[in-house]
Amino acid sequence: MPNTRSTDVTLQHSPVVLSIAGSDSSAGAGLQADLKTCAALGVYACTAVTAITAQNTLGVQQSWPVSAEQLSAQLASIDSDIDIAAIKVGMLGNASLVRVLIDWLKARRAAGRECPLVVDPVLLSSSGRMLLCEAGKQLLIQELLPLTSVLTPNLPELAALLGASEAKADESIHDQAEALLRLGPAAILVKGGHCESLNVDGALVCVDWLLSQKHDPQTAAAVNVFERFSSERIDTQNNHGTGCTLASAIAACLAYQVPLGDAVAEAKKFLSGALFHADQLMVGGLGLSPVGNSLIHTKTNAGGIKHGPLHHFYRQWPSEVVAEEKPLASK
Repeated sequence: MPNTRSTDVTLQHSPVVLSIAGSDSSAGAGLQADLKTCAALGVYACTAVTAITAQNTLGVQQSWPVSAEQLSAQLASIDSDIDIAAIKVGMLGNASLVRVLIDWLKARRAAGRECPLVVDPVLLSSSGRMLLCEAGKQLLIQELLPLTSVLTPNLPELAALLGASEAKADESIHDQAEALLRLGPAAILVKGGHCESLNVDGALVCVDWLLSQKHDPQTAAAVNVFERFSSERIDTQNNHGTGCTLASAIAACLAYQVPLGDAVAEAKKFLSGALFHADQLMVGGLGLSPVGNSLIHTKTNAGGIKHGPLHHFYRQWPSEVVAEEKPLASK
C-alpha cells in the first residue's frame, strides 16, 4: 500500500494553552468550551480534567472531582512533553486539587518556566450549585491569587472572594477590585454581566473593568489603572459557558503574546460574536417548542429553563444568515 502522507508539508507553529477545568457533558462550558474557543482563535489546547460533571442546558445535576493523584499525573504528563504558552484555570472542585495546582505552578516558577496564568474563579454554577468548598476557596485566595496573571471574577465571585456584599455601583466595584488586587493577582478583569445594563444611545450596554498596576514614569511608583470595556448586551438565553469562553479567549491571546488590554478587547469581541450567533444553534431544550426564531418555555423534566451553548465557530461555519460581526468591545 503506498504511503499517502503528503511530502509537501508546511510546518505551522501554534502556541499551546493548557486548560485545567471540569468536563461539561453538554460541552457548553468547562474544558469543552475552552477547547472550542482556542480552536476558533487558532490556538492548540491541551487539557487537565479536574472534575467530571453531569450537566445539560438546564443546569449541573452532579459533579465528581478527580483525585489529587489523577490531576498531578495529568499535569506532569503534559509538562514533560509540551511547551505551554499560557494556562487557563477554571473549576477546581476541592482543596486537594487546588493544592496540587499551586505546588505545580510554584515548581514551574522555581524552574523559570512561568507563563501567563488566567484564573476564572469558579465558585458557583449559574444554577446555584457550590463548585468549590470553603477550604479550597481559602487556598485559592491565599496561594493561587499571588501566582495569577489575570483573575476574571463576575460580581458575585468578586464579593465571595472578599467575604463582602455584591457591589452594584462603579465606585464600589472599583473598591472591591482594588481590595482583591492587594491579595496578589497581577490584574483583575471584573465582569459586569450581573450588573444592571446601561442605556447608551438606545442600546443596552454592560461594562467590564480591567484593573492592573502600571509604573508612573515620573515617580517610578506603581499606580492602579482601570480600563473600561463596554459591549452591547446580547439578548439570548443561549449563554452557557460565557465565563469559560472569555477566560480561555484571553489565555489564547496571551499565548500569542498580545498585550493584556488588547487581549481582553479581542476576547470580548469574540465572546460578543459567539453570543450574537448563539441562537443559530439548536442544542438542548427537550420540552421547549421552537416558534420562528424564538423558544416558548414549557415545563421540562428538570423544571428548569434552557441555557444553550454559545456559537464558538460562528466565524468558521457557513450560515444561511449572513450577519457582520459587530464592533462590540471597546476600551
